Amino acid sequence: MSRLVIGNRLPGPLAHRLVWLARAGDVVVLPSHPRGEFLERLRRFAALPAGEPAIAVPPAGRAGAGRLDDDRLAVPGFVGELRALAGARGVDRILPVRSDAAIRRLACAAGLDRSRAAADPAGRDGGLVDTLLADTPLVDSLRVDTLARFRAVAAGNRVPIPEGRVCTSPREAEEFVWRLLCGGRSALVRPEPDPDSGGSGGKSGSAGIRGGIGGGGELNELIVPVGGRPGADAETTVAVGDRETLGEYLAKNWRRYSGGTGRPVVVEHYIHDCGRLRLEYQVSDDEAKLLFHGYARTASADAALVLPTPAERVPDVAGLLAEAAQVMEAVRGLGHRGHAALDAVVTPSGRVLFTGLREGLSAATHLDAAARLAVGDGYLCTRVLIARDRIAWSSYTAAEALLERRGLAFDPGTRTGVLLTGDDFSGDDFSGDAFGGADGDGRGGAYSADGTESTATASRAGAGVESASAGVPTGQFLAIGRDQAHAAELEAAALAAFEAALAWDLEPDDSPAASVTSRSG
Repeated sequence: MSRLVIGNRLPGPLAHRLVWLARAGDVVVLPSHPRGEFLERLRRFAALPAGEPAIAVPPAGRAGAGRLDDDRLAVPGFVGELRALAGARGVDRILPVRSDAAIRRLACAAGLDRSRAAADPAGRDGGLVDTLLADTPLVDSLRVDTLARFRAVAAGNRVPIPEGRVCTSPREAEEFVWRLLCGGRSALVRPEPDPDSGGSGGKSGSAGIRGGIGGGGELNELIVPVGGRPGADAETTVAVGDRETLGEYLAKNWRRYSGGTGRPVVVEHYIHDCGRLRLEYQVSDDEAKLLFHGYARTASADAALVLPTPAERVPDVAGLLAEAAQVMEAVRGLGHRGHAALDAVVTPSGRVLFTGLREGLSAATHLDAAARLAVGDGYLCTRVLIARDRIAWSSYTAAEALLERRGLAFDPGTRTGVLLTGDDFSGDDFSGDAFGGADGDGRGGAYSADGTESTATASRAGAGVESASAGVPTGQFLAIGRDQAHAAELEAAALAAFEAALAWDLEPDDSPAASVTSRSG
């Protein structure tokens, strides 16, 4: 059984990481070709034969070659080549980042829907719901990952969510937001994105772990009392001092919030200084299987994803998993099949609140595949993993050699060490981090509702001090330790080695010695 893995909706560098999910016989459709050294290393690590998986890249589209947009998936010549390739390899399943109408059209054009000629019993869009064909639904008309539906599903299952409202008019939003402001609290306006935009409640869409209280989104807007501080989860922060001004501001911007189509707008109490959590699942007819759970460190200089969720961050991890399982069982009952990720936050008081669901693959899904290859299916019980994004290095090959010389490279014998999981250089400046930071580069605007500058300072998600400038290769590594202390030691040593190597004119052979961390088991 072979699959068609499609990196739609993700920027090229992030899409390249999906090769970790591929097996022999698969075809992977990407925005651009990954560099050879990355592919060869991955093939050796996963014990794949030469030339596996097959990589297919369509011609650049209207927006260029940086993303795999819908128009690129419809180019006739490419569709014909893909049809032939899929037929030769016996492809009968599809694994896209995001299932939507464009994926359905591609499946039809490439002849991959031949096993689904009969209409689906549930009557959902011509029978292209996943049962036999796809690893994720080709079309899911229920869209349980919309913000409004997620709140309904979570609340109906008595799972904690932020205090909030699903509003269909500016007046509804005004009443709720004003009550928050009067209590000295802040409100996060979370517009529903366009269904075809590829995400739910945030800039990164299904690509990252950001969105909602747990992450920064360009669609989101934070409304604070006068003198209130901005948060990391919105592009702009607006200070409001009276109800009349609030009402005028919401009325003026409601069309923007609702997309001009009357879509509902979610408004929630925004809690500052929350930690971010991510849980990913694979949903089948029989179960919602947990793939991984983790905590996102969000400070710019320290941004990382830590697997599994550290007990010092969430005291009741068992309770977190039990509540998440309730949500995912409800999602399974509503008909979703395939990958899905839950976003949650942990408040400063230690309470966990669930903030959103993302259907499809994410920019962290490949970490689970890499960890299973490196450690085994039970890695969450035997290892601690720390993933760091946008690490600057001279080249992927040089980075591997540097880790070997420092005694940091992943050791299959002890199943610990530093594994390179992404090669993100695409010839230009790539700024799309997978994890997101909370204290960043200040790109977001902070102002009062009357348009004047606010005394608050906006904060936007930063990529971290290790970020490279345009033209400098960057990538991702996974520090795999026996426990939290060992993983942190590996992470720190790898960061120091890369920083020293880059400082010496990108020549790691001439760089000063970095600390060496033992890989002994």
